[in-house]
Amino acid sequence: MPSPKSRIELHLYCHGLGDCHLLRLPSKDGDQWILIDCGIHTSMSGGADRIRTVVEDVLDKTNGKLRAIVGTHEHWDHNSAFHPAQGLFTDCTVAEVWFAWTENDGNDEAKRLDKYKGEATRTLQIAQRKLQQAQDDLQNRGSAQLHEAQGLAELNSSLGGVLGFLGFDSPSSGPMSANAALAGAFGLEGDRVRAARENLKSLGTPKYLEPGDVIELSDQIRCYVLAPAHDTNFSHLDDKDLTYSAAAAAPLLTALQNALAAKELEDDPTSPFDGDEGEPLDKARGDPFLRTHYDNEPWRRIDNDWLMPTTELALQLDKRTNNTSLVLAFEIIASRHVLIFAADAQIGNWQTWHTVVFPANGARPRVTGKDLLERAVFYKVGHHGSRNATMSTGGLELMTSLEIAFNPTDRDMAKKVKWEDIPAKNLNEKLKRSTSGRLIQSDQLDTLDLTKFVAGGALGSNVEIQVAKGHAGRPSIECVICSIV
Repeated sequence: MPSPKSRIELHLYCHGLGDCHLLRLPSKDGDQWILIDCGIHTSMSGGADRIRTVVEDVLDKTNGKLRAIVGTHEHWDHNSAFHPAQGLFTDCTVAEVWFAWTENDGNDEAKRLDKYKGEATRTLQIAQRKLQQAQDDLQNRGSAQLHEAQGLAELNSSLGGVLGFLGFDSPSSGPMSANAALAGAFGLEGDRVRAARENLKSLGTPKYLEPGDVIELSDQIRCYVLAPAHDTNFSHLDDKDLTYSAAAAAPLLTALQNALAAKELEDDPTSPFDGDEGEPLDKARGDPFLRTHYDNEPWRRIDNDWLMPTTELALQLDKRTNNTSLVLAFEIIASRHVLIFAADAQIGNWQTWHTVVFPANGARPRVTGKDLLERAVFYKVGHHGSRNATMSTGGLELMTSLEIAFNPTDRDMAKKVKWEDIPAKNLNEKLKRSTSGRLIQSDQLDTLDLTKFVAGGALGSNVEIQVAKGHAGRPSIECVICSIV
């Protein structure tokens, strides 16, 4: 039997659509604390205030001392707490910050990926601004354009839902905080996700992890790095035969390089004419002939057609970033129980796990990714339970020892931004069967049957729900606490 001290204590925050997981690990030198992500989606009401409550609770529990902070990937709902405008973690001592190799600016492959993300983000900033301008223009031009304006509004809403993960405000959302300074700092301009990542790097010594790496955290706990692999197919995002999808997703047909070439229209290298040729459209509309046969005959107009692929581009950027997720497996050596933290990994990431080999080293035996999945007793559900972020065959189907799963999600917020498959019904049903009903969904704690979560098996303690008290008018946040032995 494992020692009572051979356990990992989990503090799983339920603050909305976002990830924040605090782990307490035993060691001969005292407890070690590891924080895995800390963020919230832009569309969550009062997001900055909610995340501040979470951070205050983390610092209180850890006395401001962390063995490591893990930044799994470059998405706002995972790293918003680290944006410098928040001013959080300034009084915290962090030994290391862990990233995937994809965030290492000294790696040529990572630099190419980083350049792609930067160019795509800039393109989306331009597109969203142009989309809003086009929508406003159509609404101001009278009833004849209302139908087209409505179409752009729907496109803008869909785009905003995706951009929320990338750190942009949804067009329909209000400020993240009532504090004017914070609201201004979190505006559209600037790359907030990138700034948050760079600020996190400054909090401790950066450590860039590769699949196959093993971190010996103590004589009782070790951490295995499963992904992302260097040969990850970042474009392999979805497969109806390998996920819990109810139906196949429409393929993304947009040519990325053409989309990334989009510039401000006055400086468009793909245009057939030089920028000083022709008349600006607003001026041309003053011509009686064009007013009659262009403005008043909508079927002739293609003014805003170039904006139509923006949602597809946003989805591609969003999902490719998900596929760079750092995936960690924590092993309790005495019991051989494993805890899987998959971040937002999608198919191209998952498919590489079973090929990872961790060679024997001294007393540590040879281990494979497949072996770790088979011994997993805890699974942090990927990407808030979306249909294409948990692989079935070769993934969840291998987790035959699974006893508990935690899904940090918010159905109401997901529907608000038209993210209809969060959480996916088929996946939820499978998780409930695999865990004998021990699935914790963060937005359904009031209906959770805690009698199913009593100590026994891999659970070293009963699951409890505690409240992190918000200060200065900030909201209180619920936190699920349990231990795995």
